[in-house]
Amino acid sequence: MRIQELPPIHIQKFINGLTNSKDNSKPLNPKTAKNIHGVLHSALQQAVRIGYLSANPATMAILPKRSASEINPLKDKEVAQFLAEIKGHKFEYLYLVDLFTGIRQSEIIGCSGMT
Repeated sequence: MRIQELPPIHIQKFINGLTNSKDNSKPLNPKTAKNIHGVLHSALQQAVRIGYLSANPATMAILPKRSASEINPLKDKEVAQFLAEIKGHKFEYLYLVDLFTGIRQSEIIGCSGMT
């Protein structure tokens, strides 16, 4: 199919197919589908800028909603057990910072010098 003939419905079906698995494969996370749409939208927007398209067909796509992850914080007994287990570990202070601040995993790795 030529880029000038690409209808918005093809893009919508593609996006829908990313998050709805028809075979045994695992569907993609809605955030990943949005990222893929963003790349496609940017590429088609470039085609609009240079005159291959009059409008960007990806603009009309309805993107999947992100679902909030369920958070299961540790119970007091589990926190006490965790603290006992990490006592004296070489990364004890990093574990403590993680446990009591909730910063991202990538930030913890950056703090540890493990990068």
